[in-house]
Amino acid sequence: MATDVVAARLRSRTPWDLVVERVAEPALRPGEVRIRTEAVGLCGSDVHAVRADAGYEWVPERVVIGHEVVGSVVEVGEGVDTVLAGRRVAPLAIDGCHHCDACAAGHENRCLERDCMGMHFDGGLAETFVFPAARLHVLADQSLDARLGALIEPMAVAHQALRQLADALDPVAARDPENSALSPLAGRELCVSGPGAVGLLAGCAALAAGADVTISGPPSGAESRMAAALELGLRADEPGRTFDAWLDASGAGVALRGALPRVRRGGAIAVPAMFAAEVALDMNAIVRGQLTLRGTYAYVRADFEAAERIIHERAASLRAIVEEYGIADTERALRDAAAASVVKPVVVLDGAAAAHEEGK
Repeated sequence: MATDVVAARLRSRTPWDLVVERVAEPALRPGEVRIRTEAVGLCGSDVHAVRADAGYEWVPERVVIGHEVVGSVVEVGEGVDTVLAGRRVAPLAIDGCHHCDACAAGHENRCLERDCMGMHFDGGLAETFVFPAARLHVLADQSLDARLGALIEPMAVAHQALRQLADALDPVAARDPENSALSPLAGRELCVSGPGAVGLLAGCAALAAGADVTISGPPSGAESRMAAALELGLRADEPGRTFDAWLDASGAGVALRGALPRVRRGGAIAVPAMFAAEVALDMNAIVRGQLTLRGTYAYVRADFEAAERIIHERAASLRAIVEEYGIADTERALRDAAAASVVKPVVVLDGAAAAHEEGK
């Protein structure tokens, strides 16, 4: 007998045309599992998709949003190892085809056929959803707080960005299997611009790797986020201070341009942020400073493993950046994220159907 579930999805490509409604529960196909969603983090990409911003025209209408997901496997499809049943998992939301040269080299995030749940196909902001079993990270800590589990995906984005930074600074050490991938950051002075979720998570991961981390933010409008950064152990920026490396998570051209004269010669800049417009950079500063500038996108499976470990180690401090919402308040959570009034909105699906009926 067919059933339905409560989900948050786009009704059309009109800005902010998001609806929380009952939808048909998708059929389980071979190679897939059905997951009961526990919590879903919302990020800037979700905001861009829901606002129908330029560069997100390809997101289809009617798609269920949500890619920063943690949940429990409640059913396995044909060909899936039954050991997954009952396990708590986090989907690798962005993944490649696993057949091309990039994927064969371990760079699934560079795959030309990569896709993202909640963007290219239905995501996890629903009571249950189906997902390929091969794209699951099984939580090492099955008791991890669901609100923190929703941070694994964005922490993986941050970890990949730091790996790129570490590799730019010292590729020999970064690629030595005897070392941590972030080992070149130990003892380095790093500035992170943008006190949003990815910036703060990157700061935490860099601290865990032994870096001296400074946070840089706009002069106004992000006071609560800057306060959260200081609570996490990051230090406030000081005018004129220079750094070995810089990570821009702001997506603001002024921040990236401002980084160039503040990175020491031979230093590196990693950029995991997406920008709303083209950014003009002083190429002479890059050339004369012998700076390495790297764009960095998404993650690979190893980043998920490292992300969960860092979250587990810093759970007490990371809980403070999470703002909890119910599924009925998904639009409010997205608007709060857009206004930067919260650091990390997380929708917790506990009795989602009952909450939906009450809100009618």
